[in-house]
Amino acid sequence: MKKITYIIILFLFICCNKKKVDIAKSDGYDLEKNGLDQSFIDLKSKKYDTVIRKQLKNIAIKCVHNNKNYFKIYKYIDEQTNKIDDPFGKIEANTNLGIYYFSKFEKDSAFYHFSKAEKISKNQKGNPFMGTILECKADIFWCQKNFTEAESTAIKTR
Repeated sequence: MKKITYIIILFLFICCNKKKVDIAKSDGYDLEKNGLDQSFIDLKSKKYDTVIRKQLKNIAIKCVHNNKNYFKIYKYIDEQTNKIDDPFGKIEANTNLGIYYFSKFEKDSAFYHFSKAEKISKNQKGNPFMGTILECKADIFWCQKNFTEAESTAIKTR
């Protein structure tokens, strides 16, 4: 069962990041020169906006294998989206926090973040990330052996 879960999580990371990003020089900020940790510190000192969110996301992509930094970055993005009107950032942050918790087998926390992201996404044009959110919620139901709810939620993704 754990192998299937890891495969699903890997698949989600690949699907969420379909296009390759030139992380080395994203938006004029040289991440390789500054290092990931220092880049995160530098970006935190700047006024948060959608450009900073995109740069933080690029750092998080590089930190996928370092769950601690990945978590810190998306937790910071989630906190900052409360200060400005950035519903897309809020959805993205909660979806990625849900994926983080799901990878740690903390299903309650994962479900909380996916539900939070789903609620915000329902109120946005185009329902951003809704497919990913519902797929992840269906996986949580499946892991809890709630097959009826898993199937019902999975059908909603179509």
